[in-house]
Amino acid sequence: GLRYIRQSSFENCSNLKEIYIPSSVMNISIEAFQKSYSKVEKLTIPMSFNIAKIFNYAGLWGTSTISEGLKQITITGEGELPSLSLEACQSTEIVILDDRITSLASQSLYAMYSLKEVYLSDNIEFIGTYNFTVCPLLEKIHLDNNSKYEVIDNAKGLVNKQTKTLMFAAKDLIIPSFVERIGSYAYHSSTI
Repeated sequence: GLRYIRQSSFENCSNLKEIYIPSSVMNISIEAFQKSYSKVEKLTIPMSFNIAKIFNYAGLWGTSTISEGLKQITITGEGELPSLSLEACQSTEIVILDDRITSLASQSLYAMYSLKEVYLSDNIEFIGTYNFTVCPLLEKIHLDNNSKYEVIDNAKGLVNKQTKTLMFAAKDLIIPSFVERIGSYAYHSSTI
């Protein structure tokens, strides 16, 4: 399979709308996608890469944030999604995580101002603090009922069902009666 994407491989590809980077890729050279980010709407990238570094290093980063056109990111891989993985993705509306991603480090999905929908693995075992905070447009967290977590009112809150801990809360969440604990930073930046 594909192992390397070399410097300027896709430079000035102004009509590039979707990028899929398979897990077989070991290296993306500097500026591989330079000046090709303006119309990219969908990106699929392995979690094994430092995602923020790849955006900057490979030329997918515009001036200070990812292209305003990048609406959907799919992350493949297994294990834990690192902290601040998507910090540069200010225009991203949809994040889809591979079913093999079982953990979100603190701030994995943090301060994504345009985020509207998140598709989490049904196998998610751990969600760290600050996730989903400073995501004012979040409307829906997709998560199976068999998960360790329960989504309240589409995306107004997230509760660890085993510990009965409220992990995340929007400002207008009415705390469910079964909640016994409010987790650290649950209401962080909720403007209450």
